[in-house]
Amino acid sequence: MGIFAAMQDLGLITGPAIGFFLVGAIGFRRLFYVSASLASVAFVISLFARERRPRPTAKRRAWSPRTDIVAIDALPIAWTALCLGLGFGPLNAFIAIFAQMRGIHNPGLYFTVQAMALLLARTFAGRLADRRGRAVAIVPGVILMALALSLLPLAHDFPHFVVSASLFGLGFGSAQPATIALLIDRVRSEQRGLAASTYFTGFDAGISSGAFLLGVVAERWGFGMMWPVAAGCTLMGLMSLRGLSSS
Repeated sequence: MGIFAAMQDLGLITGPAIGFFLVGAIGFRRLFYVSASLASVAFVISLFARERRPRPTAKRRAWSPRTDIVAIDALPIAWTALCLGLGFGPLNAFIAIFAQMRGIHNPGLYFTVQAMALLLARTFAGRLADRRGRAVAIVPGVILMALALSLLPLAHDFPHFVVSASLFGLGFGSAQPATIALLIDRVRSEQRGLAASTYFTGFDAGISSGAFLLGVVAERWGFGMMWPVAAGCTLMGLMSLRGLSSS
């Protein structure tokens, strides 16, 4: 999971730079054609993917809305994913506005530093979670994310934003792959697809609701209040990990 996520981050790091270069060289219209071509290549490659696990031979039971919309066993970890999204959503939505208010002329550098830290974390966090247990990667990762958000009200220059971006990238890059691995540990093999869907439903719900609800907090009480609230929401993700096996 760590290597898989690291490759996504490599795309996040190189994609914007290549995209801006292509805009200047060939324009937006051809840039979208290039993007569509890359998506088509990914589709063709996916056709050659093969599962290693044997196909189930037992008769499949009828679909039920009670058991086939979400995976019940995945709900505690989906809660953790939702809380990660509550921290991730407002950061992506408002960090550029906040950085410009603090005099940072190129807020995009925050995402560059964050993506580099993500890439670094995901190259070792997955292996660490395999060897020492999932909690060793999840708990410090969530705490680092919360710390990064809590530091933002104190950030008044670029070095402070770099510290926050680095901590958030390291934290998120450690916590998310380990939570997905814990999810796979805890669900039956025939439910892994549904469990993954449940997990990312929680994560996406956290991103969207976090950006909206914490945006209301920022509008009424300012960013100085919003970032600590986002940090507190992120820390709530540790509640569902209590008593969960990390093996």
